[in-house]
Amino acid sequence: MNNYLSVFNVDVEKNDDIITVTYYQKEYVGTCNYRRVTTKGLKKPIQQNFYVMETVNMDGVYEYLNLNGGLTEKDYEPIRMEIREHSLNMVKKHFPLN
Repeated sequence: MNNYLSVFNVDVEKNDDIITVTYYQKEYVGTCNYRRVTTKGLKKPIQQNFYVMETVNMDGVYEYLNLNGGLTEKDYEPIRMEIREHSLNMVKKHFPLN
C-alpha cells in the first residue's frame, strides 16, 4: 500500500445513522459515508452486522494528490482501494460492531 492518505487529517463523526469519515488537507476535503446494516438469516436466526459505504466524494483528495504528486491513470485504482480500506477501518475503530 502506498499510504496516499497519510498526508491527510481524518475526522470520524456520527450523525443519526450515518457515519462520515472526512479527509482534509488545507482546503482540500473528501468524505466517505457509511451506514450500519443488520441482517438476519432466513433459515437460521443468525444476526450479522456490517457497514455499507453509501456515498463517497473524494474530489478534493484526488485534486490535492494530483497537485502535489502528479497522479497518473495507474494511481487511481490503488488510491480507491486505500480509500475503501482505510475509511472502513476508521469507522470500525471509532464505532465497533460488537
